Amino acid sequence: MGCDPDARCSLAGVEIPTAICRLAEGEAERLGMSVDRFIIEAVLARCIAASVSSDLSRFERLAEAAGDALWHPDGADRGPGELVLAALRRLDELDARV
Repeated sequence: MGCDPDARCSLAGVEIPTAICRLAEGEAERLGMSVDRFIIEAVLARCIAASVSSDLSRFERLAEAAGDALWHPDGADRGPGELVLAALRRLDELDARV
């Protein structure tokens, strides 16, 4: 599926949960770049990792775990550290099923 030039991606319409904003702002500042650039590079890195990973199933479990932690009913109330720990706990659960 190619990009439709009349429907380009824009961050303007994406609501990012507070915990993710804090993580992105902290990493962007640490790297000396704008949050917009950090998010765009993170999306690109995720796409590249998914396409070249030799252990794609584990990468997909990590993505699932991150999403589960973020979109959990109390995910929006979690701080950045709690969110990361919740994602890692969920990844352990998913790994145990394999």
